[in-house]
Amino acid sequence: MKTKSNSFICQCNKISRETIEAAVARGCKTVQKVAIATTAGAGQCGGTCQPEIQKIISQLELETNLKKEK
Repeated sequence: MKTKSNSFICQCNKISRETIEAAVARGCKTVQKVAIATTAGAGQCGGTCQPEIQKIISQLELETNLKKEK
């Protein structure tokens, strides 16, 4: 699970961080909603990337909240 913007977060389904970030920007605010929108976290491995997906969601929410405070 690399975290560079163009690497795969979900190895099973070949889903990049950029794809996950785009889903979050479109309103997917939970791992389950990201999985429905992208199939990330719903692969054969049983979702071993779900903690990384949650981390991305949390980071983006924090960044969004910081921008709103300015």
